[in-house]
Amino acid sequence: MKPVIGLLAFVVASGSASAQLFDAKAVDTIVADALRVWNVPGAAVVICSRTAPIYVKGHGVRTLGSPDMVTDESIFPWSSCTKALTATLIGQLVDAGKMQWDDPVRKHLPDFYLTDPLANQGVTIRDLLCHRTGLASHDELWYRSPWPQAEVVRRAGLLPPAHPFRSQFHYQSVMVTAAGLAAARAGGSSWDELVRKKLFEPIGMTTASCTTPAGANKSSPHRVNSQGVLEVIPEYPQMEPNPAGSVYGSARDLAAWLQFQLGDGEARGKRIISAERMGETHSPQVAQRLVGLTAATHPETNLMSYGLGWVIQDYRGILLYSHTGVIDGYRIQLSVAPRLGIAVGVLSNRHETRMNLAVINTILDRLMEIAPRDWNGYLRQIVAKESEVARLAREEHERTRQKGNPARPTSEYSGRYTHPALGELEIKELNRELQLHWRGSTWKLQWHHADDFDVIGSIPGGESLRFEAGPAGMNGLIWFDCTFRK
Repeated sequence: MKPVIGLLAFVVASGSASAQLFDAKAVDTIVADALRVWNVPGAAVVICSRTAPIYVKGHGVRTLGSPDMVTDESIFPWSSCTKALTATLIGQLVDAGKMQWDDPVRKHLPDFYLTDPLANQGVTIRDLLCHRTGLASHDELWYRSPWPQAEVVRRAGLLPPAHPFRSQFHYQSVMVTAAGLAAARAGGSSWDELVRKKLFEPIGMTTASCTTPAGANKSSPHRVNSQGVLEVIPEYPQMEPNPAGSVYGSARDLAAWLQFQLGDGEARGKRIISAERMGETHSPQVAQRLVGLTAATHPETNLMSYGLGWVIQDYRGILLYSHTGVIDGYRIQLSVAPRLGIAVGVLSNRHETRMNLAVINTILDRLMEIAPRDWNGYLRQIVAKESEVARLAREEHERTRQKGNPARPTSEYSGRYTHPALGELEIKELNRELQLHWRGSTWKLQWHHADDFDVIGSIPGGESLRFEAGPAGMNGLIWFDCTFRK
């Protein structure tokens, strides 16, 4: 590796004259190329040192077909990057003696419960924050949920474990929501009020919020439709503060947050959190396996673990704290390189694009003066392979589809089915076709074979379901790997 010079000279040099060493036009070109290659309407990019923002700029448009440009003040959702704020807040409460990382969860949430007896007895705040409770993701529990956060947490306690307690990492957002609710109890105020007073205000995140904000300067969400055309989609509303994923903010807010992450817990000359607690959030807690898509998208990483709200990894020989977040029509990606004194963040308004990672890696390569990889080309190949695998799976699925109609009358499938955590759904018959009604939405069921049906237009993970028959007829169905009983 060459010495860290060139573009990075601005970071380590002092005095305003050094600003001219930073080549902002090079970053402009990187972002413009990525927007074009990935067909992303707009993005905001942040590069920070320990002492100041270096580059904070919007690119492209907020809404496809509109002239309104993305600026450094345009608002984007931070989705799962919210988790690091919750972990930092808990660190502040640890400093204040109001809770400890290894407190039993029930010390702060007396009604908290998990079905695994070992987990139920031993689960701590740390376990919640680093995703090692043994629960699978079960995003369907919180996604477009009709219940308040406390009820979602209660219902998560009714789900069976996917793994033994503390045996492995499995990303689980509702457990972080529980950690945020515990922080609220310990801190004597709501989670969002604590975040506003203890983080937003002292750090200088002036336009950040803990729910979907009103206002004209928001970026719009975009997604490719079934015809392959990029279009504006409805925004996912987050009207109740969620410690696992509801923070919104601008690139200016993100610059303040990333600059804070590069320090030892001070912001704008004031101690916000102790260096020890700050360091704990950045410390490995549970190993993440580099397999499958994770390995493919991180070819320059040898080891990866999860801290408290951050992924801890290496990248081309340097240490990174990183995280990503996805919600309908948006993506955020963050990488903090503490030993280089550099942090990079990208906010974009296209669903699940890999553009954010391509831009960050390209910028890091330039800053380190390492022989660059064509990250746009490399990650595009990964996406193409994913698409091809999905296409072949769809073709195989269609090949096994039986012709005609189910052997049973459609009326036998009708009825109300209930799951203790996911609630009630209803199967209705209309003109000899079946419909699924759940949480105010309706989906058509298309027969596949036997008692298996496809759920047309369902949310990810719920694309198909299987009815179960008993001696008296249909008595249940399996959806999202969960059994609903009649």
